[in-house]
Amino acid sequence: MAWISITEDLVKTRLTGAELTALKSAALAPGQTGVLTDVIGGVVKEWRGRIRRWHPLAAGATLPDELEHHVLAVIRYRLFTRLPGMKGLLDELRVKEYDAAMKAQGELQEMAFEAPATPDTAAAGVPTPAFNVLDRELSRDQQNGL
Repeated sequence: MAWISITEDLVKTRLTGAELTALKSAALAPGQTGVLTDVIGGVVKEWRGRIRRWHPLAAGATLPDELEHHVLAVIRYRLFTRLPGMKGLLDELRVKEYDAAMKAQGELQEMAFEAPATPDTAAAGVPTPAFNVLDRELSRDQQNGL
């Protein structure tokens, strides 16, 4: 177990040649060089933000390798759904993989990851949200007329 970088080459292992060609030829915004880098960066940032809630992060744009399958499923889904005509690249299995990844993202609190060899010191100072639960117990007298 280790912390890994999600690279374009790693994402390409989950795409067919035809899918990669379709992604490269899809419409780009003016000045946009490629969506693959943008989508990878956004998904990695999203997962790191969620992991940070309960676990220390490793330095760099890295993720625990246990999450590789889930993160790649989300990247592929986001690539295939960014334009209306590309949804045809998704099949039932890939949608299920995406759903499983999103479920796993919601269960990060229960997961255990290897402690990073080089912790992200910038992320260490980020406060985690704290919630106070108010005791709002109603007595029998307060329930009159309800």
